Amino acid sequence: FWASTISLPYWWDSAGFVMQQAHSYLVDGFSIRSVSYSDFAHPPLLSVFLVLAWSVFGETVVVSHLVYLPFVLLSVVGVYFLGKELVKDSTVGPMVGFASALLVLFTPTFLAQIGIIYMEIPATAFAVLGYLFFLKRRYVLSTTFFSLMVLMREFTSIIVFIFVLLFFFRWWKEGKKSSSPIHLLNIFYMLLPLLLLYGWFYFHYLLTGWWMIAPDRPFAGGQVLSFDFVKLASVFSFIFLFQWREIGRA
Repeated sequence: FWASTISLPYWWDSAGFVMQQAHSYLVDGFSIRSVSYSDFAHPPLLSVFLVLAWSVFGETVVVSHLVYLPFVLLSVVGVYFLGKELVKDSTVGPMVGFASALLVLFTPTFLAQIGIIYMEIPATAFAVLGYLFFLKRRYVLSTTFFSLMVLMREFTSIIVFIFVLLFFFRWWKEGKKSSSPIHLLNIFYMLLPLLLLYGWFYFHYLLTGWWMIAPDRPFAGGQVLSFDFVKLASVFSFIFLFQWREIGRA
């Protein structure tokens, strides 16, 4: 599936955002010019990967698609191992993992994203690996992949927030039992991705003067001011209501 997209031109938000951001980083570095051209303060990780590859192999469409390929493979293979981890049976576990990986691979949404070069599949790969290592109780690796996930796509931070709440309620429920310090340590681990994401937004604010969305950006029928919590209602209604309506119509 991926091979058929290797020469596919940039399109949709890949052309309108990711490639422009990456090219700007390649030419100007992390300057106010390269950071502030977009109305949204999306994290830069995918563009950073592209810039590293372009610096070595050249800025071409083929190189960009090759950068994207490992994330596609990690998503599918990661789901396989996640299925094995969830079903602790030497026979059934691999079958569940294989079936789950096939289901992901042949999901129309996943297939449609393969040739776009956008943040969704890389964020999915990091989310799957983060959850996999979380189940294995390897929390340092889990935190590492969750950190990469939020720096790839900011909306995925809600996943980390759920884990923070999970450990917090475990700590609250167990009180002063011997395992409580472990839960507090895990809370600290899971807070690191959120702190990194905040660090990116703060860096963006220092360069541009605004946090997540440009103050003069028309959004959901009105103007959204950065970090104006009253206006954030417009953001969420746009993302969770109007966007889904458009998908349904399509």
